[in-house]
Amino acid sequence: EVMKRDAGDTAWVCGTTSGVGPGDIDTAKIAADAVDTDKIRSDSVIRAKIAALAVDSSKLAAGSVDSEKIAPNAVNVEDIADGAVTGAKLAALTIDSSKLAANSVDSEKVVNNALVPAGMVSFFALASCPTGWTEYTTGRGRYVVGLPGGGALEGTNGTALSNLEDRPVGQHNHGVTDPGHTHNILNSAATNQSGGMSAKGNTTSSTPGTESNTTGVTINNAGSVAGTNAPYVQLLACKKN
Repeated sequence: EVMKRDAGDTAWVCGTTSGVGPGDIDTAKIAADAVDTDKIRSDSVIRAKIAALAVDSSKLAAGSVDSEKIAPNAVNVEDIADGAVTGAKLAALTIDSSKLAANSVDSEKVVNNALVPAGMVSFFALASCPTGWTEYTTGRGRYVVGLPGGGALEGTNGTALSNLEDRPVGQHNHGVTDPGHTHNILNSAATNQSGGMSAKGNTTSSTPGTESNTTGVTINNAGSVAGTNAPYVQLLACKKN
């Protein structure tokens, strides 16, 4: 039997389950903590017996609902309010690729610049840059080197290469130093005899020198060799917006 006592009654009266009307028993008539899991028969509480939105997070003890208490596929997107699930409510590494439906994550669901930061420069084998990228025209025909200490970011040097250019070495010259020099000429002593008579005379020898002067030696500009560029491949440089 079921004992029933309505508001204003002075005593309990006997009745049957049919004597308990809808809404006769609400949370105000149940003492705090009077009903726990030990007093509820297994499977006696189902969705049909719970009013819409009757159970919210304030009525659930912390940690009382875990994956073991949720039937497979029992919760779908229609049962979750927008913004109800945040990163703070997800344990680390609980969501991996096996828990994501095919094509469920696209670029619209990724925070802007979360994967590729703005300003990143990358190379593509494409005719034009992908969406969200702009051609990095500063890099046309140029090699890329690391920024040295005190260097200018995105600074350039030299003349950019043209299409498939194999730049040869141009004509050039070398200087010649002609300091000038001298040559010595030897003048030897000699004896002159004539008519069977002999005579003695003193002669001297000397070594006169030439004047110092330059020779006027010059060389012409020259040079024509094959290109010396390193082998390279041409790709489209793009910068992330």
